[in-house]
Amino acid sequence: MFDKYLRAISDENERKEILRLLRFRIAAMAVAVAALIALVVESVVFDGIIEKGGEAPMWPSYLTIALFAAGLIGYFVLRAVFWSRFCFILTREPKEGEPEELTLYRKKLRAERTEDRAAIKRYSKFAIVGLILFVVLLVAEVILYPEKEELGALSLTGLVLFAVGLVVSFICYGIYDEKKKKNKTDDSDIAAKLDEMQGREYRYSLKEDKNARSLDYLFPTPEIREKAEKYKKNYGIQLLSTVIVASMMAFCTVCVFCFGKVLEINLSGFAYPIFVTMVLILTLLASIQPLHYLSKVEKEQLKELETNPEYSKNLEIYKMYEEYSRFKGKTALFAVIASIAVSLLVAAFIPDKPWSALSVVIIVGGLLLHNKLYGEFRKSVIPLEKEIDAMKAEKAVADDEKDNGEADFSDVPRSGKEKDEGLKF
Repeated sequence: MFDKYLRAISDENERKEILRLLRFRIAAMAVAVAALIALVVESVVFDGIIEKGGEAPMWPSYLTIALFAAGLIGYFVLRAVFWSRFCFILTREPKEGEPEELTLYRKKLRAERTEDRAAIKRYSKFAIVGLILFVVLLVAEVILYPEKEELGALSLTGLVLFAVGLVVSFICYGIYDEKKKKNKTDDSDIAAKLDEMQGREYRYSLKEDKNARSLDYLFPTPEIREKAEKYKKNYGIQLLSTVIVASMMAFCTVCVFCFGKVLEINLSGFAYPIFVTMVLILTLLASIQPLHYLSKVEKEQLKELETNPEYSKNLEIYKMYEEYSRFKGKTALFAVIASIAVSLLVAAFIPDKPWSALSVVIIVGGLLLHNKLYGEFRKSVIPLEKEIDAMKAEKAVADDEKDNGEADFSDVPRSGKEKDEGLKF
């Protein structure tokens, strides 16, 4: 889990120090999450006591809030201490005897850290602007309508803008992260060597796998791959636009029909399933056309894979991806559908409480399972990719030797007369 950071440190005592900081940071976040869950449970229990005419004690809630605040503050403090210490290690001069691979690895992590920070600053602006607009509209509503006790049109508009800004920030950073993975170099050999030097077994990481979403091996024909990459890029843009628009539409629908603004009925329990269902359906509908075009290009490439012996290994990879996508590749989609089904069931029993939203845990679990399954799948594909790379390298060397050989033979005299003249001094 922490190998990426630990392999950049040659000194064992420093590695232990960094490992402690990372573990304490996770522990602090675990305390904050546990306190937040406890706070939700307490609010449900105390609501029930109050509804029955009893008096709920407040000290457990105060204690839980204090634990949540302590865990959250501790997490951010430890995070700042970790990055301060780790960045010092990355930027200092190499110690005597440190291998060249370690210097190169640190340089790569330093550049990656700089790019990530710049990307976070660049893309967080959408969320910050949305938050500012929400605060401004909320304050304006309080000033214009001081008698209102619930959120009105202005504050709800601000909330929608903030939600959209937050979604756009996350999606933009996700796109940046995907591009970074695609363009990064393969450092697995260096990482494996450093792990061996430090007495640690090298473990595959999906996040560091630059070919995890590459089309190079599935579409080895350059002309076809260019078309596939173009359609994939357009699909990404279309999907991003759809998610943003669908989220706005779903949010407005939920505000109108689930919180008693129009129907005068509190159906907040159905807010989550309606929101997720609308986003899912609109996203799937928007995916039909681009996926159809990608399918046509895929069939064109498959025909080439089946007829060209040079692409036999690529065909094996294609069949592996085809088998994986039938069931395991749809894990995230199954998780979303299961989450909607469970949330609808909860909402049917508790329509006036938003507890159905807790089924988002199913989506989180589905995404984690998807990453695990895809990581295992990728480990089975990588040996074939390396074989293809080795074959390409051998072919490139052979072509280079052939070209050099032809150039050398062109200078050899072709007749006896030319040969004799060439021997004269």
